[in-house]
Amino acid sequence: NRSLPLIGLCMSTSSNSGETFDFNFETIVTKRLGDQIAQSHPKIIEFLHDPSNPVFLCYPSDDAISVQEAMERVKSQSKREGENQHEQHYAIDNDLTQTENAVPMNVVRKKYTIIFIDATWKYAKEMDSKSIENKSWPKHMIRIKLNPEKGECGENFQPRRFDIRTPPSINHLSTAECIAHVLRIVEAGLGSKLGPERKDDILFQTLMKPLDLMVKTW
Repeated sequence: NRSLPLIGLCMSTSSNSGETFDFNFETIVTKRLGDQIAQSHPKIIEFLHDPSNPVFLCYPSDDAISVQEAMERVKSQSKREGENQHEQHYAIDNDLTQTENAVPMNVVRKKYTIIFIDATWKYAKEMDSKSIENKSWPKHMIRIKLNPEKGECGENFQPRRFDIRTPPSINHLSTAECIAHVLRIVEAGLGSKLGPERKDDILFQTLMKPLDLMVKTW
């Protein structure tokens, strides 16, 4: 009754279906983000700890913010970095007459790396605590959370959609639901479109239809 394998299959299917979704999906089985992962997936750990790569952890901790807020924070940081590069450009070329008319450097849109913990609430909390205790999480990581009660999951949000396991509240979602909603919000925030339909809607439906079928036939 785990929903994550379905997401993996959907990601693979959508990537090969002709749609232009620019993302990668990686599943790592571990009890915490630590030495074991560093040995088995060294490039992933190196990537996660690179401050130039925005990393989000989807986990409802007290200091977590909304997905939109996290995206705005990254955009603001990228803008500041672009302005700093532009200032350095002026400093280097301050003797050139054309410097006054120089065009600021474009801010590079960065990809987001989003971590989801697929476990029961008890073990998810334990995994997070252990990773904090061992200082395994990237220092620049931003914690994000979904709050359906505040409308963050859209007007068509269906509470208790993953009805195989009864959640404590409508804010408790399965891993599949979290991934689908977060990716929809990210795609919508990037303004991505595909033909006459919104790309974020297509992606969301691609991820949720198998989950609905699984619940219906359970």
